[in-house]
Amino acid sequence: MENIISCNNVGIKFSKTTPTPTLAGWLNYKFSDNDSYFWALRNISFTVQKGELVGMIGKNGAGKSTLLRVVAEIISPDEGQISVKTKTNLLARGVGVRDHLSGRENIILGSLYLGKSLDEINKNMNSMVEFSELEEHIDRPVRYYSSGMVSKLLFTIATSINPEFLLLDELLSGGDLGFREKAKNRMLEVVNRSKGGLVATHNLQFVKESCSKVIYLDKGEMRFFGNAEEGVEMYLEEIGMSRKKSENNEIALEED
Repeated sequence: MENIISCNNVGIKFSKTTPTPTLAGWLNYKFSDNDSYFWALRNISFTVQKGELVGMIGKNGAGKSTLLRVVAEIISPDEGQISVKTKTNLLARGVGVRDHLSGRENIILGSLYLGKSLDEINKNMNSMVEFSELEEHIDRPVRYYSSGMVSKLLFTIATSINPEFLLLDELLSGGDLGFREKAKNRMLEVVNRSKGGLVATHNLQFVKESCSKVIYLDKGEMRFFGNAEEGVEMYLEEIGMSRKKSENNEIALEED
């Protein structure tokens, strides 16, 4: 099958400091020695074939969000190469949300950004609000939403379109168990009508049940890429958790 994402020995480095707003500060930042930066990702290699849903797992700070932004071509690699043969849509908490606007207004703006017309948005508004389970809050400013409510809102917007390739950063954990099951089914529908998806999540049960492959990151390095169930079991062994605990549907770890 065709590889639509190919990542070959990709590395991303970030500065440990930020430059002060002076010429001297900028020069010091620009020409400082190697100890002034750290590698957020190093030696990352994987492929995603057309139609695949690939999960991404790892602890807080493992590099999952950074890797999603590399695939979305928001961040360019400092070493290695990445080939992306599709249009990507990245949805993450805090990305594209205007907290002074209502949930309804964010649906309109987000949908316009993703290419929907106003007629399409108005036609589908009621069904989108119903899916989000935010009927009682949809006209309140998003600043008053919980993180779970924001996740519901973003996930609803992201999956209301037909993206070529969807990138999700920890949006499958918002809401109760019922919503997560509904979100899982919607995600699979989206993947079936698109070129695939890459999902960073702590919902290990979703990864085992729905993803063909998984990327396991640890401290910016790839510990595993391959069969989803094998990768999840390796992750659980390394963090000292039993198979039984993993069946609670979601491991309560912070996202990065």
